[in-house]
Amino acid sequence: MQDDEHLLTVSRYVERNALRVNLTSRAEDWRWGSLWQRGQQVASVTLVDAWPVPRPRQWTAFVNQPETEAGLPALCRSVVRGTPFGEDRWQ
Repeated sequence: MQDDEHLLTVSRYVERNALRVNLTSRAEDWRWGSLWQRGQQVASVTLVDAWPVPRPRQWTAFVNQPETEAGLPALCRSVVRGTPFGEDRWQ
């Protein structure tokens, strides 16, 4: 990923997966997701590493907001190409 902004875009995409496909009405309620696990603050096995950048305030609310149609194609293009996610000129 090119920078912190792109990391946040990818993280949001991943944490919205269950919500995007209507498996839950709130991302943090999907108990198999990283957003749910962080919210539980359970001392058991940790499956999610600490973030390399500070998580923005209101992250959960942001994850639950619909994604823009403009952002998804660029992310999907990087996945299909197998290239890092960032601005077109950077890839």
